[in-house]
Amino acid sequence: MTVGTEQRHEARAARSGNGLGAIAVVATGCVLAQAINAAAMVALTRLYLPEHYAGWAVLITLAAMVGALACLRYELAIVVIPDRADAAGVFWSCLLLSLATGGLVTAALSAISQSGIWAGHLGILLDGWRYALVTLVISAGVYQACYAWCTREGWFTLMSFAGVMSVVFVAGAQIGVGLTTRAGTSGLVWGSVLGQIGASALLLAAVLMQPSGPLRAGVSLDRLKSLMVAHHRFPIYMAPYSLVAGLRDRLALVLFSAMAPAAQVGQYAFSNRLVNMPLGLVGNAVRPIVFHNAAAADGESVERLIMDVLHLLQKCVMPFLLLFLWRASDVFVAAFGAEWGGASLYAVALALPAFVLLHTSWLDRLLDIAGRQRLALSMETAFSAVSIVTVVIALAYWRSMLPVVIVQGVVTVVYNIVWLTVVFRISGLRVSEIAALGWALVRRAATWSVVLLTLEGLGGSLGTQAYVAVATAYVAGAIASALYRSGGVLKPAIAEPS
Repeated sequence: MTVGTEQRHEARAARSGNGLGAIAVVATGCVLAQAINAAAMVALTRLYLPEHYAGWAVLITLAAMVGALACLRYELAIVVIPDRADAAGVFWSCLLLSLATGGLVTAALSAISQSGIWAGHLGILLDGWRYALVTLVISAGVYQACYAWCTREGWFTLMSFAGVMSVVFVAGAQIGVGLTTRAGTSGLVWGSVLGQIGASALLLAAVLMQPSGPLRAGVSLDRLKSLMVAHHRFPIYMAPYSLVAGLRDRLALVLFSAMAPAAQVGQYAFSNRLVNMPLGLVGNAVRPIVFHNAAAADGESVERLIMDVLHLLQKCVMPFLLLFLWRASDVFVAAFGAEWGGASLYAVALALPAFVLLHTSWLDRLLDIAGRQRLALSMETAFSAVSIVTVVIALAYWRSMLPVVIVQGVVTVVYNIVWLTVVFRISGLRVSEIAALGWALVRRAATWSVVLLTLEGLGGSLGTQAYVAVATAYVAGAIASALYRSGGVLKPAIAEPS
């Protein structure tokens, strides 16, 4: 490594700053985005029926699976390359790869349509919405490349703003189309397309306008080929990793759409989206900061940051998770209407696996830092194979959606506990901290269960309201205490866009 490269690496380490402070900056935007998203979901359930939601969910599922591969995962290399000019070259390559992926998807969908390989509902969906699917894939690739550049430079405020605007664009477009046309599934689809284009274009313009953005970094074309070869592990291992993970997570929805009534599929897809909102919040707020710090900081500091975040997540989520498990049906009917009441059963079945994923979903980049992409792919492939086979067998045996969701949830919980242990060992983190975290989880669950049952036993519905007030005050205090111990967020040493 040259002296100049070492200096740039040290500069990036210096501006990684306060980990919890940086997370708070991004989390502020993520909380606002999820609040807008939740409010939009309440409005959308008044404009669209579960059967409308089913077709849209299948299309978005396919777009997300392909869109994750739009840059062949080279966007991950943008974060770890020390030299800005080299990173800029990879950035522009990612944009070109996104366009190329869109072209390949267009050709593939045209060939599928002419051959008649996929008939029935899915075939009609792919044929009717091929250009919407292509647009979503390309815009996803552009957004990922820009987001990676923001992670590299520590532009956490810009990332926070981009997350908010992405939700505003998509939700606003879906509501607007629904109010003006009452178009059913097409309203949700075109709302997503318009919103995703707007969000990606806004973030791209913001990144390119910065003095330290890729537009002004200069590009070494001579080094570009060697860089793509040097970071070949990302397309070779992480692209299949993303494909396998996406197939595992979304195959159930595609299978359900082929055998269950559209209304039930829509209820499942809606509850899955609602339950996974905290995962999106935590992933967007925590993953880039952990990735940013782990690429430049020492192991002890990274471990301290990770454990602080894990304990804080438990403190913030546990009180409301228990309340949700007890009152899910009431919440769904009151918030979304009687047509969506059946979704509460799926939400409860999905809640516990989602809670476990809350501990692990943002730690996957530690394997990238350790250069263990092959191991990551091997573990993900093994788990996905077991999960997919389990789903297929359970679906063939029960011919019902709910038991399949429960069985898949059990497999997910077991795997993620094993995965977390392996990642801690490889990353040089103390595995004993996982046991301590598990014991803390048991204590917190028992304590809040006693509080909830006691207050409801004493005051009924007023007791439930008192529980919400107590839980909210506790969570606010836990967040404030964590930020105070970490030095606060008023003066984080984070480089923001000029």
